[in-house]
Amino acid sequence: EKCVTRTSYINVTQERASGGREQGARGYWESAQNGAVRYWKSVRNGALYYWKSVKKQIFLAYVRKIMYLCSIMTLSIITINLNNAGGLERTLASVARQLPAEMSVEHVIIDGASADGSVERIRAYAAAFHPYKVVWVSEPDKGIYNAMNKGIRMAEGDYIQVLNSGDCYAAEDVIMRMAQALKAADYPALLYGNMLRMQADGSVQNKSGELPYSLWHYYCSTMNHNCCWIQKHLFEQYGYYDEELRIVSDWKWFLQVIGLGNVRPVYSDIDVTHFDLGGISEQQLALRNAERRKVLEELLPPAVLADLDRHAFDIEQMNRLRKHHLYGFTYLIERTLFKLEKWHILK
Repeated sequence: EKCVTRTSYINVTQERASGGREQGARGYWESAQNGAVRYWKSVRNGALYYWKSVKKQIFLAYVRKIMYLCSIMTLSIITINLNNAGGLERTLASVARQLPAEMSVEHVIIDGASADGSVERIRAYAAAFHPYKVVWVSEPDKGIYNAMNKGIRMAEGDYIQVLNSGDCYAAEDVIMRMAQALKAADYPALLYGNMLRMQADGSVQNKSGELPYSLWHYYCSTMNHNCCWIQKHLFEQYGYYDEELRIVSDWKWFLQVIGLGNVRPVYSDIDVTHFDLGGISEQQLALRNAERRKVLEELLPPAVLADLDRHAFDIEQMNRLRKHHLYGFTYLIERTLFKLEKWHILK
């Protein structure tokens, strides 16, 4: 019995040991399987994550490309004309010579039913090949600013430039350089460059530059609209040109938008246009001055207008002295007089 019992014990022990080894092997195999599955899942998840990331980057790249294409600004050049076929031809040729730029361009031509061959020139210009859109109309209008407003309303561009009949670009790369300046300045509401006033012999009389940002400047002077790129929404926000005025409606608009409004223009030192000195504003100075006075009395409070009337010339003098570095003498004299008054030596 003892031998049988020992043998049974040994058999049980061996069976248990064999079962333990089988369980250990099974556990090891299951653990290896689980590890391999986890590793495969990790690799698969990593690959899926990488692929999703790559797809996301590709998608974002396409989105950025589409946004870039959609964000290309459009410039609408507005040209108005009435029986000025020679000047119109120069303007059209100037626009046609412009080099390609990183923005689309449309040319809106408003003719006031001219009878001097202008319409035939416009028709030939529109029929020729252009890398930009040409829109034109020839019909009677109610004046210069009525024609300008008509062109602005017809324009589909983000920016407006008024380049009237007889005005020309100063170089073939003006639009390209202005578009680069526009992008560098983060697309301001109003960008302007230089206007060259041309004599009849082709020489430059003078050149506009950077303008003071002040109410005083727009009381005394203005900004030249043919060297400005203006966001179209400003006309919707501040109104279009006043068609009741014959000469100074563009000056009134700049006074409202910059002098009295919240728009600060950005200057770029680019020669943008040649200006024809034969324009209506240069020929009818008396009417211009009368219209300007009417606008000032309409827009400015009486006290502000009185101050500007009284001190505008003084400001101009002081600015000229500062410009030529002579302000120090004036300052010394003024401080001396101040002390003499303070000590009651002078009254």
